[in-house]
Amino acid sequence: MKKLAAALLLLPALFAGSLQAQNRSVQFEDTTFAISLAKAKAANKPIFMDGFTSWCGPCKYMAKKVFTQDKVADFMNANFVSVKFDMEKGEGVTLAKKYGVNVYPTFLILDTAGNLVHRIVGSSEADEFLEKVKAGLNPATSLAAQQATYRAGDRTPAFVKGYLNTLKEAYMEDTAKVVATAYLRSLKEKDRITKDSWNIYNDFINNASSKEFLFILTNRIKFTDAVGDSAVDAKITSVFTDKAMSFLINRKGAVYSKEESQKFRNLVNASKPSNIQKYFLILDLADAKFAKNSGTIAAIVDGSMKKVELTDEECHVILFQIIPLVADSKNKSAIATINAYIDTRIASIKEEWTKPYFEKLKNKLNGTTEEAKK
Repeated sequence: MKKLAAALLLLPALFAGSLQAQNRSVQFEDTTFAISLAKAKAANKPIFMDGFTSWCGPCKYMAKKVFTQDKVADFMNANFVSVKFDMEKGEGVTLAKKYGVNVYPTFLILDTAGNLVHRIVGSSEADEFLEKVKAGLNPATSLAAQQATYRAGDRTPAFVKGYLNTLKEAYMEDTAKVVATAYLRSLKEKDRITKDSWNIYNDFINNASSKEFLFILTNRIKFTDAVGDSAVDAKITSVFTDKAMSFLINRKGAVYSKEESQKFRNLVNASKPSNIQKYFLILDLADAKFAKNSGTIAAIVDGSMKKVELTDEECHVILFQIIPLVADSKNKSAIATINAYIDTRIASIKEEWTKPYFEKLKNKLNGTTEEAKK
């Protein structure tokens, strides 16, 4: 009886211990960056920085679902002094500028002097996240180590491919493009048209005007023999769509050029890609948009836009760019035409998640959103 009583007395403690064991989290320092650096030096541990924003969904996922897992907490707490900063508030603004953080979440591994060792961008599940972090702690695979190796002149295929993957994980697109371009240009032509080289083209060559992309177009049949027509077609479609959209979308600092638009038309016409009319549609709308001609926009929507094959997402992006101008024009005929098009699109929608976005566009077009009423 005494043994049973003793066992019963231990149950609450055992239960509490079990709960604690299943609820460990990454211990983030709630202090300044300078104090965290001092703690890192004293502990002889690198710093792990979580760069987040208050509105970032993937950031919240990492905080709630990944950093609260025991295996993640145990590894991170044993190996790092961890800090987190809202990159749009307080000290986070300065840190974002210092370390070039502009995509969220961005995770940084820093040495005890605050120098960048490794960068990871985006959310991931626990096991994948830990593998990425471990790569950042490895002297052979960290971003800083690979940058040094590259500067020292290593251009072996295995190293370059690994370095490009690290740059991709770090969302360092400009650097990756430079490295990929230099590597591809160093190869003989026959070595450029292989499955291994295609992976580099596919991941890092995205400029429709670049020599490397023109090489794909010129050697399309050979690439098709190497990797299949669907892969090559998907790549060309992706690059051409992005280029066409660049004329339509109001990007910061971008200046619309009719001359550049015509050059791209000529390239598309010469390349004869699948669904070629999609690119001409987007360019026609860009011309009309920057001419501020709502009537022409409506005519294009009512004509060629009805005939061209567009995904729901592509359609939404296009309408998002032209609706503000049409709404502001107060052109009742144009507004009615685009309203009718949106209704037809909603009725035949394939990607159900896009439906509320089309409905919001209708509200904006008709001046029924709170923003439009102001």
